[in-house]
Amino acid sequence: MWSFIALSLLRAKAFAAPLDSHAQPRGIQSIGSIDPSTDEWSSTLSGIGPLILLVGERTTKQVLRNVRGVSSAFSLAAAPLGLLTVATSLIRFCGTQRLRAFIGYELEARTVAGIDVTRVNCGGVSAHLTDGYIVRSIVGSPSSQLVAVSILEGTERGIEAQALVKIRERDRFNEKKKRLGIPGGEANVEWCLHINVVELTDEALCHVVYALTNAIGIGTSSKEFVRFIQQLRVGNIPLESSPVTPTGLTTIDEKSGKKSAFWHFTFTTTFDAVSEFTTSASVPHTSAAMLGCVSAVGILIVHLLALWQNNWVMSIGWILVVSGYVGIVFGVTLAALLINTSCVSIKLDNSSSPNSSGAWKEGMVVLVKNVDSMDTTGSAFVTSPSPHQYLEAVYIKPSTSQARYLASFTTLSIILAFIAHYLGLRAIKWWASIGELGICILAAFARSASNELQPRFSEVKGLKIDKRCCSTGVIRTQKSHVIEHDTSSTYKLDARSYSLHNLNNKPTVGERVAYQTAKLCQNDATVRTLITNITGMQLVSLSVPEDPDTRALLVSFTGGILVSEGLTSPAAPLIISFRSKISDLAAPTSLLGRGIMRQLEWRLQAGTGKGIPLGNVYVFAMQSMLDWWTLSEDRNDMGDLQRNLHWPLFLVNVAFFLECLGLGMEGDSGMLSELDRVHEEVSNEDLKVAKDVIAFLGKWKL
Repeated sequence: MWSFIALSLLRAKAFAAPLDSHAQPRGIQSIGSIDPSTDEWSSTLSGIGPLILLVGERTTKQVLRNVRGVSSAFSLAAAPLGLLTVATSLIRFCGTQRLRAFIGYELEARTVAGIDVTRVNCGGVSAHLTDGYIVRSIVGSPSSQLVAVSILEGTERGIEAQALVKIRERDRFNEKKKRLGIPGGEANVEWCLHINVVELTDEALCHVVYALTNAIGIGTSSKEFVRFIQQLRVGNIPLESSPVTPTGLTTIDEKSGKKSAFWHFTFTTTFDAVSEFTTSASVPHTSAAMLGCVSAVGILIVHLLALWQNNWVMSIGWILVVSGYVGIVFGVTLAALLINTSCVSIKLDNSSSPNSSGAWKEGMVVLVKNVDSMDTTGSAFVTSPSPHQYLEAVYIKPSTSQARYLASFTTLSIILAFIAHYLGLRAIKWWASIGELGICILAAFARSASNELQPRFSEVKGLKIDKRCCSTGVIRTQKSHVIEHDTSSTYKLDARSYSLHNLNNKPTVGERVAYQTAKLCQNDATVRTLITNITGMQLVSLSVPEDPDTRALLVSFTGGILVSEGLTSPAAPLIISFRSKISDLAAPTSLLGRGIMRQLEWRLQAGTGKGIPLGNVYVFAMQSMLDWWTLSEDRNDMGDLQRNLHWPLFLVNVAFFLECLGLGMEGDSGMLSELDRVHEEVSNEDLKVAKDVIAFLGKWKL
């Protein structure tokens, strides 16, 4: 064993190097300085950094929805994130069918893409409230819909001037809709003006009539208007001694120096094109332009530093970087503008005067289809902490071939510009791509921070709204009751004015019989006078210059409503003003029936009018009128009012047709010919009922 160990040591000694005390130490050879651009990690950063510019779907769509002009589009283009989203969104919304099919969206509706990248809020898009926040959807028949509401209430004379300003603004909005090709059924604006007078004087009545006529554009200097106020009798108060002048609206009590409070004035307006942008202000153009300029200058400085480090030698890589960036800026700007201009946007001025005396309330109302509901309280009013609502209608325009080809060219330009930019960044200093990426991320954060947070809505207790603006706007009457004839009514006058409704409803049987009855009454002065006395019907109708098929009407009636017990009437006399197509006047039940909705007090003439030969028709009882039919506008729309009330309002419709026929005989040939055209098809049964009614009324003694 020891011999084996000795042998191993001898062999190890043979391999050992000889020790030389005079030998010099070995030097370490230098391999040169390390170039960071050749390191693996720097190469990875320079390759991955530009690719991050392709991602960022949510933030990019958010910016595209907020684009309102060149400044906001340039803000996105100067520091882009989500280039892939920009290209695909442009193809989805504006591209050709082949390109859409190539990326898998050939069967997608434009509204689906539009709701992602635009502020579209009509034309198949509706808004609803989810956990207090506004959410848009494209549900075909939504169970609920959100509508913007503005309310003005006050008791001062002169407050109606603010409402008239809003009405004129809404008229201009509707004119813009027609001019820009937005269908009439989209972005609807409705309004309702309601006035109750507690202490009626000649002056107050003239102010009320003045407000109603100006709301529908009738001039108070017309001879028809003068005739109306001369013949009108409300509470047996003559009007001949009451001058009607605009200056009277601002009369101040000389003793107190304060405006008199002689009416309860309410103006309600609705707008059904809302979105999450309704409660948030847009980013100012100067701020967006400044952010874009700062971002562009920052990125150019980064690349100039890279050029300086390369001793101002413009390499092919640096040229590709700059040219690619310029191409991206122009391409993204054009893409954002193409998406934005593919929609029509009309703003509705909802601002109130800083010197306004009335109290404006702004909020939303939830339109729920209460098909089976028996709730008559009205729709809930919700509001948010946002002090103002920014109303606009955004409608998707039909796509044109020019726009589709331009979108395809823009998409191709963005792709080529990014490829050039990416290849150039791989060829220059690695920190250039990282610096550019950092600027883009900071710019994206700044764009997000500049957007306002959406406020949360909450219900206002004790305030209910007439969501269709077809009764009183703000609902104050929750329960009606009958009073005796010798009992003084709470309100001495109930006046209402409504926006134009295009109904296109065909006349019902009751309306057809009423028209034939009115035509027969023209030859019977006794019956004609009787119907006028029963209903108290007065009518002023004027042509609308901008639309010869439309009339502006001022209507007053005091009763003549049929119930099973006899005749009934609201305790307060009614005055209604509205505009309507002549063809809709041929079916006036819903137009006139709005006046009896939400009446607080009624009077009943039991036994009067019973036995009128209308045939086997349904006329409901007085209690049903009080508990349901005049309180159910939340469930029953204008078409439902026509179907439900055409027999109870039979005598009122006859009186209305008599007035219209009289106007036709006096020179309004357009109204006469249109009414005859709509009612040209008449059955023998309808004529028989009309003749029986005339015979019955001829024997009627009041």
